[in-house]
Formats: sequence, structure tokens, C-alpha cells
Amino acid sequence: NYHFKSREGLIREAAVTSYEEYGRGFVKVWEQLGHAPREHFAAALKYQVDWTVSHGAIMHLITNGKAEDFTSEQRERIATSLLQNVSLLTTAIGGVVDGEAWDHVATPADVARRPELGYAAGAVSWMVSGHAAWKAGPLVQVTQGIPESGSINNVDQQLLAMAFAIVRYFGDKS
Repeated sequence: NYHFKSREGLIREAAVTSYEEYGRGFVKVWEQLGHAPREHFAAALKYQVDWTVSHGAIMHLITNGKAEDFTSEQRERIATSLLQNVSLLTTAIGGVVDGEAWDHVATPADVARRPELGYAAGAVSWMVSGHAAWKAGPLVQVTQGIPESGSINNVDQQLLAMAFAIVRYFGDKS
């Protein structure tokens, strides 16, 4: 209680700290695969799905919690991590669209110059987040029991194909 005021305060701090760790994982993906655009993009999407599935409650708290429940310092940390994650996803998309890896992480100036990359990053991110939330939730157990419904891995592959289609769509607009 001395440091966090309440049990909920401790939980929110743990969620914010975990979300920051999620952001550091995105950086590691970029550092490992930044020079192979398609592989980097696929690895970033896989990382986002895997992390969200394994940390569903944390992601739910971060994305669905009321802003006033978090301190201003926590909101700033969430915003910083989110901006970094979107920048790295935009960098991956830019590399796929351009056919070569970028030598820097996307900046707001890059998105202002090429807004289609920001649109693609937003569309892909929301699609992947929705898929991950579905994959982490109770519907997965239901669909796994349906004969001939295909495997979850097939759904993951279809998600990746749709993400590349979104990138192609927005890339064709440049």
C-alpha cells in the first residue's frame, strides 16, 4: 500500500512494466531480422500474437482499462511503448513495400511523408490484436472441436497472408 496505494495499483504497475517488456521484445525482433523485410514483418506479427496470447489479461488491462485508473507516469510509459511498437511495425512494413530493409526505425516524419505506411501498420496491428484476442479466448476451444475446421496454425498462416495483402494494398497506393 505504501508504494502502490492499493492492490489494483500494484496490478496496474505490473501490467505497465510487462507491456514495456513487450516493447523491448519488438526491438529484439527488429535487431535480429531488420535486414530481411519479409522475415522481419512475419516475425513481428508472430511475436505480437504469441505475446498477446500468453499475456491476455495484461493486454486486456492495458488496452481496455480506463485511462484515469493509471497514473500520468504510467500512461506516458504505455504511450512511449505503443509509439515504439507502431514505429517498428511501420519500419517492417516499409521494408516490405520498398523491397529492402530500412536503415532506421520509422519516425513520425516518415509516416507524414508516406501515410499509407501508417495506415497499413494500423490495419495490420488491429487485425493481429483481434486474432490474438480470439486465439487467447474461449472460442479457440470450441473451434478446435469442430471437425474439418482446420488447425489454429492454419488460421495463423491465413492471418499472415492477410497482413501481407494489406501491406500490398497500401503499398500500391504510394
